[in-house]
Amino acid sequence: MQQLNFEKLNIQAHREQEAIRLEMALPGSPLATERFIKRLANTLDLTSHSHEWGADRFQAVLEAGDIRCLLCIEWLCDAVWLENAGGEFTNIEQLWQLLQLKCQPRGS
Repeated sequence: MQQLNFEKLNIQAHREQEAIRLEMALPGSPLATERFIKRLANTLDLTSHSHEWGADRFQAVLEAGDIRCLLCIEWLCDAVWLENAGGEFTNIEQLWQLLQLKCQPRGS
């Protein structure tokens, strides 16, 4: 699996009305999924918790301060996205701004 970095994440992020879709190859195993979550959380300076596995899906809460989002991976739909996980101040615009801030090419 390719290393997650600022430049790659920026290319893969697409804002939709109520979610931020990440175009990427899906992790191929539970271990690869856990590694991806850790790299994504580190890239965005968020912590991950409440990991939940289903037959063909995975969800985790990512948060720091006022930001609280849900990372969803659906293998059946071949999709990865971030959505609001609740919290008083979190909305899709805040998540999008965080991605834009954290995922700018280094040296910009």
